[in-house]
Formats: sequence, C-alpha cells, structure tokens
Amino acid sequence: MEALAAAMSPFAFTYTGVWDATSIHGCVCDAGTGGPDCSLQLCPPGDDPMTTGQVNEKQLLRCTGVGSFQLKFNGQLSAPISSSATAPQLTNVLQGLGGAGKLTITYSQGTQLCVSAGSNVATIEFTSRFGPQPPFLVQTVNAQKLPSMTGGNVIVAHGGAAIGGFVSVRGSKEYQACSNRGVCDTSQGTCSCYLYPMPGYRSSDGYGNVGLRGDCGAPDNTNFYGGPISGCPGYLPCSGHGMCSGSPAFACKCSPGWTSGDCSQRACPTGASWFALPTSTNVAHKTPETCSNTGLCDPTTGTCTCFPPFTGAACELLDCPYGPDSATPCSGHGSCLTLAELAAATTMQGLPAGFTYGANPNNPATWDATMIQGCKCDDGFTGHDCNQRVCPTGDDPDTTGQNNAVQQVTCAASSGVFQLGFRGAYTDPLPFNAPMLDVQAALLGLSTLHGLSLQYSHTGACVGGNSMTLTFTQDFGALPTVQLLDASLILTSPSSVTTLVPGSKEDAECANHGHCDTTQGVCVCARDYASSDGNGGPGNRGDCGYRRQFFMGEDNADVEA
Repeated sequence: MEALAAAMSPFAFTYTGVWDATSIHGCVCDAGTGGPDCSLQLCPPGDDPMTTGQVNEKQLLRCTGVGSFQLKFNGQLSAPISSSATAPQLTNVLQGLGGAGKLTITYSQGTQLCVSAGSNVATIEFTSRFGPQPPFLVQTVNAQKLPSMTGGNVIVAHGGAAIGGFVSVRGSKEYQACSNRGVCDTSQGTCSCYLYPMPGYRSSDGYGNVGLRGDCGAPDNTNFYGGPISGCPGYLPCSGHGMCSGSPAFACKCSPGWTSGDCSQRACPTGASWFALPTSTNVAHKTPETCSNTGLCDPTTGTCTCFPPFTGAACELLDCPYGPDSATPCSGHGSCLTLAELAAATTMQGLPAGFTYGANPNNPATWDATMIQGCKCDDGFTGHDCNQRVCPTGDDPDTTGQNNAVQQVTCAASSGVFQLGFRGAYTDPLPFNAPMLDVQAALLGLSTLHGLSLQYSHTGACVGGNSMTLTFTQDFGALPTVQLLDASLILTSPSSVTTLVPGSKEDAECANHGHCDTTQGVCVCARDYASSDGNGGPGNRGDCGYRRQFFMGEDNADVEA
C-alpha cells in the first residue's frame, strides 16, 4: 500500500502511518489490463453519445522561473520541460506520458512557456480522456534532489480554480467502458455494441462520430435502417430490468441487482477495497469496489469468486485459518470472529476486558475492524488455527522464597445470600451464614479455581464481620481478586476484598522444565523432573514442577528416593 501510494497516487497522498502500509500487497496492472489479478482485458472507454451539454477537462499552468521542471500525472513522471518550451514541445512531452491521452495545449501569450512576469497561461485540454481528471503535479527538483528551476515557480489549476483571468474547467463527460452503449468482453478487451433498438451503436472518434476508438460512442445512423436513436438499449427496453429515461439520452436506470447500459447483467456485491490508492493521506479502504477488489464478478449470476484467503458475498472478509483437514475453520476448536468481535470477546483473568475496535467508523486506523477475521480458541486449545493443545503450567521448583496468593473477604450481614466469583465463574447463591466447608466446596466447584485453603475468623460467612481467608494452593502467579456479589445481602457494614499476600510463584508452561507436546497437550519433562503437586512434591498436575531426588546406591547407580 505504501509503495502503491508513492508511485501511483494522482494527488500525491502518502500512506505510511497505518499498519497495512507495508503489509498488504496487490497487483498494479499493465496498461490495458485490470482486475485484482490483472487477468481481465479492459475495453476502450468513451463518452456516452446520447448525453449532451458536457465539456472536456481543462487545466491551467503558469511558469515564471528559468530552467526546467517535470509534471506528474497518475503516477507517471514526464521528461524535463524547459522553461522556453513551445506549445507543440509541451504537448509532445505530456502526451509522452501515455496516461493523459491526447492533449490540445494553447498559450495565452507568446510562444515561450515560462515568462517572469507571469503573463503567459497555458491551457491543457484533455481531448481523448474524458471526465474529471487528477491534476498535473509539479516537480522542480532533479534526480539529484537539487532545484532545477530558479527565479520563479510553477503552478497548476484544475477543477474550476483560476489563474489570473483564466478559469480551469472540470471535465463532465462520461468515460465508461464501451461508452456504456455496449458489452465488454474482458477475455478479449473488445466491445460488442448494442444493436437494438435499431440503428444501434458503433465505434466512435470520441465525439459522437464514427471512428476507430473501439468504444460504442457513435449512434449508427449510417446503416441500412438509418434514422436517429429512439429507444433505450435492449430487445426489451433496459432488458426488462430497469427504467428508460426517454428522449434525448435514452439511458437505462437499472433496478437493484442489475447493471450495464442495457441492464442485462447481474450486479455483484461491493465492499471496501482491500488494495487501493489512498483517498487522502493515511486514509484508504473507504471506496466500495466490486467483490472488494479481491475477487472476480460473474455477471451472469451476480456472484463473486474470491481469491483465497478472502471470503464473504463481496469477498469482504479475510477468512479464518483452517485446520489440517482444510475443511474446518479454527480446526473445529474455536470461533471465527472479526477483529471487532474479538475485541468485545477479549477477557483478562476471565473477566470481560471492555475493549473495542472500530467503534468509531471514521477512524482510518481501524478500517479492518469488520473485515479481518481470526480464531478465538476454545479452552484448552491455542495457535492461530486452534490446532494446538495447551499444556499444564506450574511453579518452577528451582526458584525459592516464593508465596501462594492469599486474599481476604470480609462481610457483615443479618440475612440474605451472596456469591463468590473467580476469573469469570461464580458460585451458586450462598446463605449469609454459610459454614466454612460449604463455602470452600462451592469455590472448589468453580472450573477456574483448582486448589484452595479457607479459614474463617467467625462461625458464619457474613456473620459478625467474619473474615474469610483464601489461600490459593494450585493457582499461581499474580491472581485477580475474588469477586463478592453482595447485592442480595442485608449488610450491617460495608464488605471488602483485599489481597494479603500477592502470589509470586511462577505459572510457567511445563514449570520451565519441559517442552509442550502441542499435539497431545502433554508436558515432556526434562531429565530429573516430573509432574508435581504444585508445591514441590510429586503429583498429577501434569507439569514438570517436581524435581526428583536421587542418592547413590551400593552399585553406584542413581536410585530415586
């Protein structure tokens, strides 16, 4: 995207401050070809001969310096233009760009382009490329980045802007494939002009007369049937899929879902283009394109054939990765969500993180919020395609002086029920005077909590300002605080949840002493390490947090203690 903007932006817009500037790549087609993969042959464009009162684009140029300069048009840079260039010489240089088409250039005064007094204004009229045109961009430095002109400047006016008493003109003619009066064969790049109703259309000179452009811009009033055009294209007007404007344009306004000059083709859905020129500095992906510019449209069915990895009716989505069977998104172990959905689904320590992405539709940095998809893996699975299993974690047995997390819940109530929660899971409602063993059993029933020691300072959970002290024996690292839902209690004093001892043990994959077999979700422990109980002894956690103890036997062989 960055390189496309630098080379081709007709308005010199840059695209450098967005993540995809150097990450999204696409095809820049050779002249005469088009489509996202440049597989289509473009048909000659032209002006619709049935519309009238339209004008050619005219841009103005004034130069007051001495030396040379260059003009850039649609990404193409001209040869150096001398300050003394005549109108024919300027014409030859600019027509050499190719993309500007044929030009008619006139000077308001004299035969030399640049005049220090600014009395000469050059008018550049586009005579073969119709419709509104991007402006010529001025470059007054040479290849060595040194000034190529002294003693003045070069200015260009377009789109109705004026220089002195001269006013530029914005082009208003159509510039459509086959002049919108024929069907384009994209396999050959040739137009088949509409024949019905007679007399039909044929190739033009660009101005309504028969010519060799290859478009369909000439009413065929010279054939056997003769006479002027008297109806909209189609065996049935507008093929029965649109409304005819009547005289003098006889233009079709197609019904939704239909397109082309005679409304005979199905319209494919559109979406924000994945690869396109920026519409302003660091702003792109705003203009709807057929099949989002990442698929080919079948005009017989109105459906897009998307290039992998794009999907959706308009190829507007980046598909989620598939598993090894290439048939199931996210390997069948996750959900395929857009970036906006992933942000909303993000949790931290089991609780909603409250993130948003793309909530402001006018933020160009989050253009991809509803276009890029990724996998949100189910519990126990990981990887970009959710094809890997998660291995157990545990405390590194070789580090010492670390603590289990200890938290304290204090509440005082006269009646009612409460709930305790940890990492997004909650107990069933418990009575205010629940005994310690009942509360401990409820907490151990949570899928997010794996080991706990509970102590009371009084006899009931929320009786007499009881403090419930929770020591986490199987969940390590920095833990979130327990949540107390006390809205259904009749409180006699405010409740509180505090951390008495922050957890400082590691919560490392395979306890830092093994590697994870992601096909099974099993730790393969290093020599001398095995599964632990979470506290340095042997156990069935599946981590590698137990360091085996050995002594030397009578035969000098290692013997496990």
